Amino acid sequence: MSVFIDNEFHSYFQRNPIKLVDIGASGGLQKNWRKAKKFLNILAFEPDEREYERLIRKASPNISYHNIALNNNETVLDFHLTKKQEVSSSYYPNTDFLSKFPDVERFDVLETIKLNTDTLDNRIKKEAIDNVDFIKLDAQGNTLSILEGASNTLKGVFGLEVEVEFTSIYKKQPLFSDVDVFARKHGFQLFDIKKYFWKRELGKKCGMSKGQIIFADALYLKDSHVFIKGLETCPDNLLMKSKILNAISISILYGYIDYAAEIFELRKDCFTRKEIELFSLFLKKNIPLSEYIPKFKGRNRFAGIFRMLHKFIKQDAWAECDEYLGNL
Repeated sequence: MSVFIDNEFHSYFQRNPIKLVDIGASGGLQKNWRKAKKFLNILAFEPDEREYERLIRKASPNISYHNIALNNNETVLDFHLTKKQEVSSSYYPNTDFLSKFPDVERFDVLETIKLNTDTLDNRIKKEAIDNVDFIKLDAQGNTLSILEGASNTLKGVFGLEVEVEFTSIYKKQPLFSDVDVFARKHGFQLFDIKKYFWKRELGKKCGMSKGQIIFADALYLKDSHVFIKGLETCPDNLLMKSKILNAISISILYGYIDYAAEIFELRKDCFTRKEIELFSLFLKKNIPLSEYIPKFKGRNRFAGIFRMLHKFIKQDAWAECDEYLGNL
């Protein structure tokens, strides 16, 4: 399945590719976004110089890396470099809580450095980038402060994938409820969360694998009517059409073909008759296999048995997570 619907639409994506802002770019481009790399421009931020140096050695032409820390204002912050690079943060690890779980040593602070911070709104302006479509944010407790510094950018953004915590991994950090309130105020709806669970050291080999929910990757997409209304400020019809197609492609990327159809329907008048027919054909080609399997008494129970077997045979570990984010 192509996230770009049909070759007929490719000229729009060539002129206005999907613009992704990747904040906390450690590890490079996420696996699910590789399906969109044909028409994708990426602005990436990684504050940890150790990882930044590794990333720029492998950078591709469509991605721009910046060794900058983002925040809700321009200031100087303490940044705590930890034994495991991926958990470094401007918030200090909450060792009283973390010590209840295995591998707490990865949060050991090796060094605290000073970092100059900037806002995403400022960086977008300095890089002369407009019409950002999606923000992926993995910032170890700093999600809310970074979003607060992106209020202007968020007006045109269709989707967010953000790391949120349900308990304080770091001292005095904001939690999921704080991020959720902010996102909803800016017109975003929660579509899914990919939950991560930890089991305590004392009983890590007892019972089933799932422990306490600690954090999650949360997927937010802009309310369709809010999104379409925001396009009224587009300077021309071509840009409006491209923004709609980018939103549709992002919805498809995360498996929400129904939402892609809803967005298309709201501004179907922007498209030619041929384009409407091609999109309708795309929808027909993506009817799930389950729709073709006959309905029979006990079908749901039969499916439940397979799900239960999967839970029993998969490898046990103290840290578990949901398999996917999105309707995949």
